[in-house]
Amino acid sequence: EQFQPDVVMYYPSPTFYLDDKVPPDSADWDKLSAWRPAHEWRLVGKAKIVLKSFIPMSWQIPFQKLELDRLRKTHPKDWVFQHVPPERIATFHRHLKELVGVVEAAGTRFILSTHVSRFGDSLTTVDERHLLGANRFFPRASQQALLEVDSAANQTVREVAQEMDVPLVEMTDYVPPDGKYFADASHFTDAGAHLTAEAFVNVLLNVVQRHGTAIVGQ
Repeated sequence: EQFQPDVVMYYPSPTFYLDDKVPPDSADWDKLSAWRPAHEWRLVGKAKIVLKSFIPMSWQIPFQKLELDRLRKTHPKDWVFQHVPPERIATFHRHLKELVGVVEAAGTRFILSTHVSRFGDSLTTVDERHLLGANRFFPRASQQALLEVDSAANQTVREVAQEMDVPLVEMTDYVPPDGKYFADASHFTDAGAHLTAEAFVNVLLNVVQRHGTAIVGQ
């Protein structure tokens, strides 16, 4: 609210709902603080990326698989989600509706988007490597669940957009599942970011045309 925006454009990351513990409701601050991933300085993250670039991928993959297997062995056999749990999608639905309601209650227009990744119907060797990389951050999810989560969550995004009567960006119509648009499993390259910006701009212009030109130039 301190910035008094005219429009909020939201691109969700539904994979977080495959975390070990379900993201808590915003009203429960203690649980929210405990769930939030540990802070890491951006410089540290950049340093890790640079160091990894010197390690052959043929060495990295076996180590990542070993690390993932070792972690899963510390949990019961049914700990891993073989598919996307419906209750997690239901929580995502509730949180998304709450977010739209809070933003609109502040007098701000809301634009919602579906989520995309590099993974299509078939996976290349490079895709499989990035899928394993994503799996390291969400060890409770099977690779099948990681591949399914966007489809399941995007259906919820469409439902919320209709229920709350907010504009929807069908990002799947703009950014195809192609490695040239993604630097890893889901983060965009410059080319992917260009298509994403274009998608939001097109919907934003429609909002401007419907509600006047008050937001132009801000």
